[in-house]
Amino acid sequence: MNRMERQEFWTKVALDEGQSMTDRLRAVSDLAKSEGDFLTRIEVSDDLSDRMKEAERRLEQQEDLILTSGDNSCVTDQGNEEEDIFTGV
Repeated sequence: MNRMERQEFWTKVALDEGQSMTDRLRAVSDLAKSEGDFLTRIEVSDDLSDRMKEAERRLEQQEDLILTSGDNSCVTDQGNEEEDIFTGV
């Protein structure tokens, strides 16, 4: 029995006045559950574009500070100076 068949069955039972009220109410409840009627949905949205713009702005500021500091060398994790890839110095 697939989903559609179950829903049709519950609908028939719920509408059948020859069924007991208990069975009819149970069919209505099962049908409602199968369609997600009792779920509480909370929609959360967060506009990441503002965060991305702020991160890009901060990155640009840091790049500007590095470029205007007058130090053309890069420091590796070990603290050794390496040749600057932009100036070759």
